[in-house]
Amino acid sequence: MTLTIKQVDYQYIVQNINAIIKLKTEAFLRNHKITRDAYEKTDKKHQPRFIDLLNASTQDSMEQIHRHEGLFFAAEADGKVVGISIGCPYGKSALSHSYVESVYKSDCCFKEVMSGWWNLMAKYAGTPPGKIFHQATMAIDPTYAGKGIGAKIAALTMQRIRELGYDGYAVETSSDSADQLADKLKKEFKVVDLDTNGKGLTFRLHLHPQGKFEEIHRWFLSKKEGGEKPQEVNVKEISPCGVHYQVGDLAVWDSNPESPLPVVVMLHPNSASRLVFKKQMEDKLLTHHFRLIAIDLPGHGDSKPATNPQETYNLEGYAEAIAQRIQKMGINRYALYGWSLGGHVALAMLRKAKGIRGIALTGTPPTAISTDGFKQVFKSIPDEMVKLMAKPCFSRSDAAAFMSAIGNEGWMVEYGLKADGRARQQLTEWIAKGQYDERKLISETQLPIAIIAGDRDPASPREYLEGLKFGNLWGIHYLENSGHGIPYEKPEEVNPLLQRFLKDVFQETHRSPL
Repeated sequence: MTLTIKQVDYQYIVQNINAIIKLKTEAFLRNHKITRDAYEKTDKKHQPRFIDLLNASTQDSMEQIHRHEGLFFAAEADGKVVGISIGCPYGKSALSHSYVESVYKSDCCFKEVMSGWWNLMAKYAGTPPGKIFHQATMAIDPTYAGKGIGAKIAALTMQRIRELGYDGYAVETSSDSADQLADKLKKEFKVVDLDTNGKGLTFRLHLHPQGKFEEIHRWFLSKKEGGEKPQEVNVKEISPCGVHYQVGDLAVWDSNPESPLPVVVMLHPNSASRLVFKKQMEDKLLTHHFRLIAIDLPGHGDSKPATNPQETYNLEGYAEAIAQRIQKMGINRYALYGWSLGGHVALAMLRKAKGIRGIALTGTPPTAISTDGFKQVFKSIPDEMVKLMAKPCFSRSDAAAFMSAIGNEGWMVEYGLKADGRARQQLTEWIAKGQYDERKLISETQLPIAIIAGDRDPASPREYLEGLKFGNLWGIHYLENSGHGIPYEKPEEVNPLLQRFLKDVFQETHRSPL
């Protein structure tokens, strides 16, 4: 046997795609226990669909890796491709949206395979403090499986990655190949065994000694510490008020579903839930005059995770989701009260939704939706809190630290753990691309806007807020000796202001009482 291992270009993959698809299927079904078990559990009538799904991503994935400036390696023997290695810079997905969607819409058990892989990648997703390359390596011809081809391809891949200046190399292989690779390269690389699921898949990080390996190692270990399961929360124990129900895949808390009163839709902070508006729902004066509806954003609270995270977990995606559910509920005239992230979603709804009568904001300074825009406004927020805003996997201590800004109740921590961590990561990445400018929105709209802020809230800098131009400012009111959590911590001051604003909005007087 003459075995040749080499780096190949995208055209090589395209030319050999049919052979790769065929061999990849055979290799997975014969040698990959998770895939084989799922295939055997699949009803026979769905098994052809299983095979389709196993290969549905091949062309799309190769194109996506090519766009991300990924690398392709191949092993050839006796004139045919017997092994491949594909990958891209860490944080760049090789899975197409259409593929992920097709898996989760299917009736076959392949989603079990996909879920295990997807959850593992989500656990270690994000941007580490260094340049990391992620590679999946395997022998695709069953004849050559278990002969160390994956390790040999990975060794060549690592050499190339080192030449390109990467600090680390996360590799996904069979356990045997990973062990061979680790043993072969232990003099040159520090190896961190990140996760082994016991069913033939090992995920390891190889760190170059000249790279930032200690820092990267700590980063990965912090990821591993996360992922703690939240405890179940009994919503009625938190507050007996109102009615909880689902509208599609989103969870809703409604003060009175049958009420003809004017509607106020309340949107919560990052990684929180609708229950943070407990003190408003329990205010009998507010609920006497208005129907309060608090909604969990996708991937938050008791709403389901998004089926398409990249499209949903951003301000426009949230705004679209909320607007659709409001319309589905038959509500065509309403005000918005947004707290922190919820306020940014409310402002995004100005661009998406109809029927809005006014917007009240807490902890939401209108800004340019970009990394620079947020840095300008949030420069007083502690670095640790900023890091948590983008962290995809919370430990319990992370969730407690993050929720301390809004109330730090035990059930808030559980919801912080429960929130889909991809939502934090995807939102941060979406903002970094540069979007629209909320300052332009508030200067052009004639809808009344109220700002109720804590005077010590780093997310509500007084000088910045008072320098903004509004098309119709109802007023800015600061609560003394108060931070970011005023809707929960100081409802006796927030609720009367909110009530006065809402009365003006629905009576259409729009005059500032401040």
